[in-house]
Amino acid sequence: MGSCETFLQVFGNLFIHTHYPIHYNMSHPMNVHVFLSLFFILFLFRSIGIVQIYNHIQTVLWMLFGSKDNVPKHEDAELFYRGTINDANFYHVHDDNHDAFTESEDNWTLLAYLQDAFQLVVVVVVALGLYIAFLNGSVTHRECSKKWKTIGKLRVSSTEIAKGSNGTVVFEGIYEGRKVAAKRLVKAHHDVAIQEIQNLIASDQHSNIVRWYGYEYDQDFVYLSLERCDCNIYDLILNKMYSESFQLHRPNGYPSSDLLKLLRDIVAGLVHLHDLGIIHRDLKPRNVLIVKGTSLCGKLADMGISRRLVEDMTSLGPHAQGSGSSGWQAPEQLCHGRQTRAVDLFSLGCVIFFCMTGGRHPFGDTPYERDGNVIDNNKVNMFLVKDVHEAIDLFSQLLNPDPKLRPKASEVLHHPLFWNSEMRMSFLKDTSDRVEPEGRKGGSVVLTALESGGRIVFGGKWNVKMEPTFISNIQRHRWYKYTSVRDLLRVIRNTLNHYREFPMEIQELLGSVPEGSDDYFRGKFPKLLMEVYNVMYHHCKQEAWFRKYLEN
Repeated sequence: MGSCETFLQVFGNLFIHTHYPIHYNMSHPMNVHVFLSLFFILFLFRSIGIVQIYNHIQTVLWMLFGSKDNVPKHEDAELFYRGTINDANFYHVHDDNHDAFTESEDNWTLLAYLQDAFQLVVVVVVALGLYIAFLNGSVTHRECSKKWKTIGKLRVSSTEIAKGSNGTVVFEGIYEGRKVAAKRLVKAHHDVAIQEIQNLIASDQHSNIVRWYGYEYDQDFVYLSLERCDCNIYDLILNKMYSESFQLHRPNGYPSSDLLKLLRDIVAGLVHLHDLGIIHRDLKPRNVLIVKGTSLCGKLADMGISRRLVEDMTSLGPHAQGSGSSGWQAPEQLCHGRQTRAVDLFSLGCVIFFCMTGGRHPFGDTPYERDGNVIDNNKVNMFLVKDVHEAIDLFSQLLNPDPKLRPKASEVLHHPLFWNSEMRMSFLKDTSDRVEPEGRKGGSVVLTALESGGRIVFGGKWNVKMEPTFISNIQRHRWYKYTSVRDLLRVIRNTLNHYREFPMEIQELLGSVPEGSDDYFRGKFPKLLMEVYNVMYHHCKQEAWFRKYLEN
């Protein structure tokens, strides 16, 4: 029996034996609960002036817990008592001198009893409900008093959110009235806490970096008060959190707009860190946190082993403390080489692959297998993303074993994988306008490079991949060469510019502009965008029209 119940039983017995001659068994705590509930509600009704029900409840208290001789002397008490006491044993009341009543008196008494019994049932139910609520509230209060502890401005709960290495645990907390994630580090690793605080302060106020609010410490631990998030990428992908609200993948294998936005958040956070000279060094799904609103917002977290490059430094030495998490490290981390910003790009490639494939890893299923494949420079199996050629192109760069050949984070942010339908269609239109006049009066290096990719894009002739009704409609206005990439781009450009001039059946075939048209042409020629982009990037990246696709 808990302390609350013990107190109630002792108090109840003392109170009852003091005020009433008791013949009722009060050893069971439930009997005490019933009495106190009725006693409480009795004075509640008395205080608000409902005297009749008060009198009836008082009578019932004596009936249940007292004797006949002590029935209170109000006008209904005797009748109420006589009408309900016939089964004396049921009430544990012993009285052998009951009066005899006539049939009419019994009927009248029974009617009064039923009326009063109904009122009593209502009262008892309400009383018990209030009493149970009180007990539950007391339990909750007791739990809360044990659950929370205060360290300076921080209140820390015993509820764990996550666990890390070296004894690090994250709890629910409240810092200066704000809900936070209280990250507890063993005081022996105080230098790690200071390092994380310094880098969090340097990178603060960016929407894709977890915010830091303050820190406290006690005899054994240091506590960082961090922005409270809803989950991490690992839980979102593998445990399918928020699947009822957000669709992460489209039926054609491409990431949805929700997932693309989330991936852009990760890259944007990394761009911010690298602009500040900070190398994260431990990028993995569990270190990318999610805030759920009308959309999913990704935030980089856990800067414990991050390092900041100072002055003209471009890399950390081979003996830099900390090396990231097994299974998510770049080859130079595993082989204890010099670490540059490129280590984060390798880990980023693994994280994006994880998100796009529903939780798979590009180098294997276990940390040991992954590390071995990374060290041995084994090729990534692109089968799981074989239909998303923009992803294949990006992964081939990010997961390059040579850190010098990996792109910068800012370049990744503008990669075609992250373009929406409008930007994809706009790029193909602009490319068509750029190459349309090429080669009319002589050879063109750009046009030659573009046409060399024809077999990769569509094989022999591109018209065989389209519906005859569509081909017959586009031929009404000009002649097209079906083996030319330039002419295919012109078809796309003219389709977008003259969409409303097409018959309704062709508009329905193409879908809306730009989303439907993008799906249509991407479905017919999935390799077109990347083939064209790589040619134009190589030859035209300094031209003004192309620069907007590298800066948007």
